[in-house]
Amino acid sequence: YMSSLPLALPEWGLEASRPDLEQMLATVLAGVAPMWIVEEQYIAVPGPIWRITLALPALQGQWAQRRYRYDIASQTLYFAGEQPLSEAAFADIRRTSRRIA
Repeated sequence: YMSSLPLALPEWGLEASRPDLEQMLATVLAGVAPMWIVEEQYIAVPGPIWRITLALPALQGQWAQRRYRYDIASQTLYFAGEQPLSEAAFADIRRTSRRIA
């Protein structure tokens, strides 16, 4: 027997999920500042997920580019790797990216 009623799925979307992503980042990265968003991408299928890359302080006074993936359905933030940034790359990010902390 198959029901003809549509399944009631949550309305996940670009703007609806942004506050959850920002709250999760603020929780995980509490005390880390300054930070810039280098890249962010909302992916509906397969997903929905956010991919976000941040520039932030690393160990020993250096800067790093850190990637995260936020699974909207499970409200889970995954660390996806980190790379050191050169001074020139970091200077470019500061000029062209949005600071969030």
